[in-house]
Amino acid sequence: MNKISSNKKGFSAIEATLVIVIVIMIGAIGWLVYNNRDKTKKVPVAATAATSIYSGWKTYHSILGSDLSFKYPSNWVFTPATEPATPNSLGGVENLSRLYSVAPKTVLGEYSATATNQFMCVSFDEYKEKGYQPGNNFNGWPIVSQEARVNNTNLTLVTYHGATPMQDVMVLYNPKDTTSNGGQIINTQNGYSVIVSAEFNCGQAGFPPNANLNADFNTQPETATAKLIMKSIQF
Repeated sequence: MNKISSNKKGFSAIEATLVIVIVIMIGAIGWLVYNNRDKTKKVPVAATAATSIYSGWKTYHSILGSDLSFKYPSNWVFTPATEPATPNSLGGVENLSRLYSVAPKTVLGEYSATATNQFMCVSFDEYKEKGYQPGNNFNGWPIVSQEARVNNTNLTLVTYHGATPMQDVMVLYNPKDTTSNGGQIINTQNGYSVIVSAEFNCGQAGFPPNANLNADFNTQPETATAKLIMKSIQF
């Protein structure tokens, strides 16, 4: 009788060990499944974080062979280049597309049209071969800069000092370009380049009379949108 009792105890110990092993295995498998599900949930959120910024925006594709494209808000006014790039004095070609936060309202001044409203504009000046005009280079000195990951390339958004803070000019800049172009020319595709800049009341004789020219350029909501537009370029 004692022997039989001993065997029963031994069998119970093996059973208990098997149960523990099975429970551990089930727990490990469950943890792995939960961990993988948790990771898969996080991936789409991270992947869509950047694209959600541009939700509802439009995309422009250059009519040139540069493969340039960029995104812009649907409520901004866009004057895209609609004709082939035109030759300039250097024997190259140039094409300009421009975005406005609101449509410029102007009156005819003594020498040129003068803006009667305040607006932000973002310019995309495309060039082919010798199209770059040295006179278009931005003067002044940089006062603010921030890194910008554009088209898988590390570029910089540089704000150049204007006559007043609201007359500053923001330029997409290539810090690795040490040529005489000053890094303001971004090479795209097929021999094309683009200069991307943003400023208030561009191409106008001045600001409206009541404009606060001493406001901080980089804290304006239009400037924040302009930065997103400039960061969206692809080629």
